Parts: sequence; structure tokens; C-alpha cells
Amino acid sequence: MDYWNTSLTISTEPSQPLTTQNNGDEHQVPIIPELELIDAVYSPITLISNLPKKHLPSITNPSPPSNPSSDVTNSKRLVIIGDTHGRLTTLRSLLAKISFDNTTDHLILAGDLVTKGPDSKGLVQFARDIGASAVRGNHDDKVLEAAKWLSRIKQGKKWRGKAENEADSVSDDEEEISEKEEEANDTLDVAGRQRRNKKPKGLKPEHIAVARSLSPSQLHWLASQPIILRVGHLSGAKTAPWNAKEVVVVHGGLIPSLPLEKQDPWAVMNMRSLAYELATSSAPDNTRNEDKKKNDGNINTTHKGITTIPLDTREGEPWSRAWNRYQNLISNASKRVAVVYGHDARSGLQVDKDITINLGKSPIPISARQITGTGDQTVNVNAGRDVEIEIETEVEIESESEVKRSSDGGNGVEAERRKKKPKKFKGTRYAYGLDSGCGHGRQLSALVLEVNESGDDIVHRIEQVECE
Repeated sequence: MDYWNTSLTISTEPSQPLTTQNNGDEHQVPIIPELELIDAVYSPITLISNLPKKHLPSITNPSPPSNPSSDVTNSKRLVIIGDTHGRLTTLRSLLAKISFDNTTDHLILAGDLVTKGPDSKGLVQFARDIGASAVRGNHDDKVLEAAKWLSRIKQGKKWRGKAENEADSVSDDEEEISEKEEEANDTLDVAGRQRRNKKPKGLKPEHIAVARSLSPSQLHWLASQPIILRVGHLSGAKTAPWNAKEVVVVHGGLIPSLPLEKQDPWAVMNMRSLAYELATSSAPDNTRNEDKKKNDGNINTTHKGITTIPLDTREGEPWSRAWNRYQNLISNASKRVAVVYGHDARSGLQVDKDITINLGKSPIPISARQITGTGDQTVNVNAGRDVEIEIETEVEIESESEVKRSSDGGNGVEAERRKKKPKKFKGTRYAYGLDSGCGHGRQLSALVLEVNESGDDIVHRIEQVECE
């Protein structure tokens, strides 16, 4: 397969010498022993990785208008692309559209590199070849789980074969075990093998097929990708949201009240919405409550009196809405966090910078009557299963009537402001959703972060192509 064309500038030289082999698709890939593969797919996953700062677009010193490019490192671009799902041809078309050059640009894939599309193997190899970064998506995780399962079966067969070959060398003196004990041990061993070899819940034939298709080195690379990629602070960015404290990339979502280090890996890969309940246990804040899992393993997280339940369904409040509200209610913009994510194809592209933060009612499937908030807000739950959020923050937000009265010089404005709670206000998006449905044959979307033309700020633009 021909992966290269003249519309892209791609450097594929490895950063250090590698022992390589041809894997059958014209790629020279590192040789990884089978034992190392087993270690890779069984090793603990990486929750957070930091993107090297060398990949970030940055402004060293704003240049004078007469010489706008003298002190600006504006050649670097950070390209974040949503769920690619094995659509290598489409990915290459999108990169060609933006004239991607991996000698200066850097690519981040927001999870779900594999399944659904025709060439998961080629896409993983292409990402490796150009030195791309990625986060682990729920489909990537399932493929790795399938690889573990296949590995267990394969190792079990090898162990049984070895045992059968060695059986003839056992002396009579070593056969002291009684027939009943031997029968009991055989029963336990069979039961244990059955448990170990049982196909994990949720694995689909496509996950198993992709796991079989990937080479050991490709599985090794996929397993090494983190759950959360901390891009960091974009030096020189002046305007929201990119002047935030940091930018992160995930596949599914994040719970707003939790530090990155406290996020649950399953939830980060799978969540679409959040439900809230009044905490009933004595578990400390920011801890995982194992007794209250819902919806096939969803994790409940208790924080300051609220149990926040990440859901992989749409029954609760979209987590991105909660994230945008939470960030906008932080008075100091430099302490906010912007997140780029994928996973939610049904909601489609979520990239409008200016949004409305709705503090009115949203459908939340919870039974508690009142929930104490995180300090930034109070959540009141009505009997009609609606949630109403009241502001308790230093951010000054005026209702339309207050703005009008203030302009008219009316009296008692401050008193009215204390009594009246605004229902919504204009804000800035801090959660950018890039899954526009390439896995379903729609578009593939890229968010391109770059220095603006005047060289004094970092901005973004969205590029899309139709999926083939």
C-alpha cells in the first residue's frame, strides 16, 4: 500500500537506531520479542503523559508592526484530530488539506484510532511513522483487551503442550499424589483456565479481528499511549480559551471538580454525561466509591458532598456542558483548563467559541432534593427531576433587567442584584469536541492551533474532509 504522496511533508527517520523487520506492508518496524509484547499489553496503563514543549506553537517576543515575524516562532502548529477509526486515506486527505509538515507540525489523535474503518493496521503504523501522539480511546482499549485475551489463550496452549512433553520424564518416585487429589487439582486447573480464557465482556468480533491484525510493535505502540495527554500552557496566548492554565486532550471526558491525577481511566475513555447524587457514604473527598457503580462499571466520585457519576449513556447532563460552566465560573481565566476530546459522534462537532452558559434547568436522572455544590455553584434538585444551578462565585454576572436599570441610573440596583439570580450568561467554550462522525462515514475534523498572522496570539481553526 502506498502511504506517501507529494502533498505531505513527512519525515520518518526514527529518533534512535532500531532493529527492524519488514512487516509485510512496506514498513520497517521495530522487532519486539513476544515476551515484551505480553509485558506491554499487560502493563499498567499510563494515566497522564506530558507533551514535549518542543511541539507547541509559541510566541517568544511579540514583534513590532514593522517587522512582524522577527521574534515569533510561528512555524509550529499543533494539529488535534478526532476519532479516525481506521480511515487512513481520510486522515491523509485531511493532513494534505492543511499542508501538514511533521518536521514542524505535530499531530495528536484524540483516541479511537482503530475499528469501524478499513485500515486500522495502516493507520496505527502511519501514526507511529510520523511520530504522532495519541490518547487511548474506548475502542483502542477494547482492542488491547482482546490482545490480552488472545495472549492468555496462546500462552495456555504453550503451557499445556510443554506439560504434555515433560510428562514422560516424570519418575515413579515423583508420582506420590493420590488419584483423588489429582482429580481435584485437574478440576481446579480446568476451572481456572476457563475463567482466564473466558472472553471479556464487551469484546466484539471487530476488536478481536483488529487485535489479530496488528503486529507486536503496533500493539506495543498503541498500549503506550496515555489516557490523558497534558499539552500544557501555550506560551504567548492572550485570548480565551487558549490562554488557560493548560490544554489537555482526552477521548471521552473529565469530571470538572477532580484534578487530572484523580480521574478514573474508564470514565475518561467512556463518559458522555454526568449524574449527581447527594453523597451518602463517609468516603473522603475525591475518592472512588466502589459500592456505587452504575451502567456496567461507571465510577462514582465523591467531592465535597456530591457524588458525581460519569455515565457512558446520555441520561445525565453532558459532561462538556458541566465542564464549560465550571471553567467559566472560575474568576481567574489563567487558572482555567481547556480540553479537546472525541468519542461523542452523535453530538457532532462542538467548537463554537462563544457559548451560552445555562444556569437554568437541565434533565438529570437523580432523586436527591438538594446537593451542596463545589464552592463555585450550588445545585438544587427539584421533585420534577430537574436541576437548577445557583451561582456562588466572585464572577459578576448581570441579568438583562439589571443592565437596563443600571444604564437608566435606576435606584436599588445592588439590592435587586442580590435578590435575583441570573439564569444564563455568555461564556467561552473550554471543551472542544472533534468527533464529527468519521466512524459513521461523515466527516473527519481537525483543530489546528497556530500563531496568528500578526504574530501576537495563538488561535485555532477547524478543518474537515468527508470520510471515504
